Amino acid sequence: MKVQDWRAGFKVIYPVLLGYIPLGLACGMLLHDAGFSTLAVLLMSLLVFAGASQFMAASMVAMGATTPAIIIMVFFLNLRHSLMSSSMSNRVKKSSIPFILLFSHTLADEAYAVNYNQF
Repeated sequence: MKVQDWRAGFKVIYPVLLGYIPLGLACGMLLHDAGFSTLAVLLMSLLVFAGASQFMAASMVAMGATTPAIIIMVFFLNLRHSLMSSSMSNRVKKSSIPFILLFSHTLADEAYAVNYNQF
């Protein structure tokens, strides 16, 4: 990708990025209060790109839910991503495999809305 492409993409996505900062801080504090270590909060933020799931997992841990229950609930909560990704599949099917993997990993509600408008 060219530098111009990155700049154009950043101009479109920066309002969403600014919204992630307070949500990320709030989620980090909630996870920490639920008993997660600083490293676990960092890993959750890096590996779980679904804010609603992070908030739900923190709440369930605080209530004493079991790990399988948390995993099952996160799975059902994120089923909506399969619908979003299926509606975007025609737009990215000719892209490279690394791009599709990155695109699918970062497909959240806000990113979906921006990408849908762009395509």
